Amino acid sequence: FQSLLQQPQQQQQQRDISAAIVAIIADIERVVSVESKTATTVGQLGAEDEVKALMKRLVTLAASEPTNRDEACLVISQKLVQLLFRTTATTNPLLIDIAVVLLAKIFEYSSRVSKEVTNWILVSTDERKFNVAAMAGLLSSGLVYVLDFDVQLARQIESGLAKAVPFAVDLIRRCVLATPPIAAPYDLVYSLEALGRVLKRAASAIASLPANQQQLGQEAKDIMGLMEDISKRISEQPSGAVGSEAKLREVVSF
Repeated sequence: FQSLLQQPQQQQQQRDISAAIVAIIADIERVVSVESKTATTVGQLGAEDEVKALMKRLVTLAASEPTNRDEACLVISQKLVQLLFRTTATTNPLLIDIAVVLLAKIFEYSSRVSKEVTNWILVSTDERKFNVAAMAGLLSSGLVYVLDFDVQLARQIESGLAKAVPFAVDLIRRCVLATPPIAAPYDLVYSLEALGRVLKRAASAIASLPANQQQLGQEAKDIMGLMEDISKRISEQPSGAVGSEAKLREVVSF
């Protein structure tokens, strides 16, 4: 009987926690947006910045729930992922970094939530996750392991998933060709191979057309441009593992 009495209390407590989480994240978004902060990373914020205080409140909320910690961490993570993937580097890079930093901290409190959220990011076909700035932040932070991501992205390219190809081209360019780079070309070799197959199919499709009509579409041109830029980057670097370099050169050569 006592347990039956506790159930409504626990449910109300969970609702209160969820409401508090939503309110704090909304306050973070409001403060960042309204104050038009010049900072682009959490590290650039002052020690007494209101955003840092709100972030601390959110982490404290997760840490102070020993009996419902997984549930609290899951709700926080879901809200942060929603914030992350609806934000772009153009609209607010600081919000992206805030979401990534908070996810890293929340994952420390719940390994179950860490696995569940990162698995969703890896395998979900939800087009909202095709956000280059957000995914680059996750890969750069190590929250998403680049080699695991490469395998899943290659599968999504091969499946013909809408937006997968342009997303892959832009993300690989951001990760490999940026200064400093987030990943090496061979970290994303499966995705590069998949893009290469897309390009070959596009070339085969126009091969039978009259010469004056043999024009690659924009998607294929973007892939070709990426391959050329990566090939140039490889040629500029000192020789490393001969086997992997030879394989990579083969992948990006057309």
